[in-house]
Amino acid sequence: MSFVIPLYNHLAESKKMLSSLQASLPDSLSYEIILADDASTDGTGAWLDSLNDPRVKVLKHETNLGFAANNNAAVRLADGAVLGLLNSDLIFSGGWFEQMLAVLESASLNSGLVGNVQRRVSDGSIDHVGVTISPEAQFSHSHEIPDLHTHHRKVVGVTGACVLTRKADFEAVGGFDETFLNGAEDIDLCYKLRAMGKSINVATQSVVQHHVSLSRKRNTDQDIRNSRHLFSKWGKEIRRDLADVWRRLLAENARGYRKYIAGDFSSELLESPNLLANLIAKMMIDREQAEWARRLQDSSDASPQPVAVTWRGLSYDTNLKQYVLEGEAEFFVRVDYASNFYICGAAVDVTAPNAQIEITVNGMQVLTVTFDRLKEVNAGIVGPLMLPSIQNVFRVRTTKPLILTHIVISDQRVDL
Repeated sequence: MSFVIPLYNHLAESKKMLSSLQASLPDSLSYEIILADDASTDGTGAWLDSLNDPRVKVLKHETNLGFAANNNAAVRLADGAVLGLLNSDLIFSGGWFEQMLAVLESASLNSGLVGNVQRRVSDGSIDHVGVTISPEAQFSHSHEIPDLHTHHRKVVGVTGACVLTRKADFEAVGGFDETFLNGAEDIDLCYKLRAMGKSINVATQSVVQHHVSLSRKRNTDQDIRNSRHLFSKWGKEIRRDLADVWRRLLAENARGYRKYIAGDFSSELLESPNLLANLIAKMMIDREQAEWARRLQDSSDASPQPVAVTWRGLSYDTNLKQYVLEGEAEFFVRVDYASNFYICGAAVDVTAPNAQIEITVNGMQVLTVTFDRLKEVNAGIVGPLMLPSIQNVFRVRTTKPLILTHIVISDQRVDL
């Protein structure tokens, strides 16, 4: 049994971790501990030099390699058939290891990676019971209290802060992908093992304490680059997992999607939940990728191509010298993704009360907006459900005549 622990500063926590780890392990267990220092600057190196325990191996790097490369280098020194990949900011108590090992060794589960329940040191709250993907296509830790009558839970992924795996499996998939830099390496590892036919599980009876992200900030540009790389590698698989999330959401409550989606879906589309779940999954992933591009402002994304729009049903008023919408009009857009769609202008009669505008996207998604007094017009839908590789149709109905000056597609203005 080999425990691999990357270190980077936080000397006090590392000392407590090592002490609690050795105190928590069964007396009968034959193990080694590999402490891999990633160029710490706070005295960690001197502490490692002072250790005198034949069960502890020390690996030092002169330059900081990052989480993935540091772990991979340490695993190459491991002699055990089973690996425990542990963060240096954990606190262990008795029983955590045996519960995880039982899940890993269960032949029926065929686990590639086993995580556990992690509670925050600061307040004891649950920080991790596996990794889930939200309806909005974002990976996050599940905080759901585990069922005390079960010993495992199958999950999409687990955090690499505390996991057990077989060294042969870890090496078979190439270990951690070193293209990632301090983020998403663990989720990538889960997908690689799942692609090999393995399952990912949480040992729900195993509990450790975790200081949680002592070493770095979250939601940085590097986090976004990590996410982009993850989605580029596993786009089809992530979309499949996300579609499963949406199938469950649609089955639980036919209108529960309103928290994430503007408007309502047509009854015909709701009768095809598999199709709907896949369309929503694609739209949510496209939305995330568009936001990443905006945040990073890559040169390849800085100048989006102009959106071509055609329309039918508008009349041109020569007196107003503007296009007027009376009743119904259609706008045709050939793009695979649009973050929003708005019609903009003004009411012909600003004194007309109770105006209503209905926007339908591809006959599938409908949003109705009611105005008490309609003056300026700025009505639209966020997150329209687009169909890839075809001409998308936005149908607009109004109960009062409107002067339209322009429309907006994905924040791009298109003058009429």
